[in-house]
Amino acid sequence: MRFVRLLCFVCSDHFVRSGHWVRFCRGVASGVAILVTAGAAGAALRPFTGRLAFELPGRAPLAVTGVGLATVNPSDPGPSLQELRIRGGVTGTAILPITDPIVTQGGLNALQAEVSLGSGTLGPFHPPVASTRTQLTRPTLPLAGWLRMCLFEPDCQSARFSLALSRGSGSTGIGAGGLLTAGGAGDLRVSALAAPWTVKTVSLPIQTPGGASVSLQATGSVHGPASLTGSTAESGGSLSLVTPLRTVSDEGQPLTSFSRLTLYFLPEPSWGAAVAAGAALLAVMGFARRGASLPRAIRGASGEERS
Repeated sequence: MRFVRLLCFVCSDHFVRSGHWVRFCRGVASGVAILVTAGAAGAALRPFTGRLAFELPGRAPLAVTGVGLATVNPSDPGPSLQELRIRGGVTGTAILPITDPIVTQGGLNALQAEVSLGSGTLGPFHPPVASTRTQLTRPTLPLAGWLRMCLFEPDCQSARFSLALSRGSGSTGIGAGGLLTAGGAGDLRVSALAAPWTVKTVSLPIQTPGGASVSLQATGSVHGPASLTGSTAESGGSLSLVTPLRTVSDEGQPLTSFSRLTLYFLPEPSWGAAVAAGAALLAVMGFARRGASLPRAIRGASGEERS
């Protein structure tokens, strides 16, 4: 706070003594104070790039990507990943064309995912537990959006059948668990049994055309830089979570798929650049809120004042 007071003093006493200048400089000082406080409290913040994919046997994944900010180990900072809090960051729409002539003759031309990552807390990831035990005691991170079957047209604009990825504010659905249903009342009815996320191996049975039953598997992972498991929370760490989804309709065989969320933790941005950019932005926003005009020197530089 001494730095902030000094900045206010310099701005008010060593520049033009106008009310606009004082407000402008105090806005900058307030911005710096906010960013300093946020930086101290946000030592556990970690930016990430994410990929959310729906994996179907024998087909390319239906995937969207994005960036976000996660809170890592809020109660016990350290290199090993204990707890992860996420508020979105991966959102988008993807379409997977269906080229199998047998399937397209039945009317299904494409699959579409319109998905957004929700908010939740996952953990603990470390230390690893035995394969017979559940690793994540907090495994819930719901998805919002829709899975759609595009009927007769591959762009999904005309006829389509939609299944919500979650319901009840995310308490039921993919990444949370429970039963999702769509249709009925004379239409096609689809039921999907979802599950929470895991970093271990999950399996689902499928039936082959010959009538045999085989098991499909998907496996998650937790890795730090150079694949070290004790430093996942650091820059360069990665995390892969999986959850199974078994969908059954009134017609046809059950559809088995897996959802996979992959996160790559990025280096934190330059502190000096973040403070400078954030302080300037907050100062300008403060001027806009107060309805004050920018100082003359700034208006002249931006071309708003003509001589």
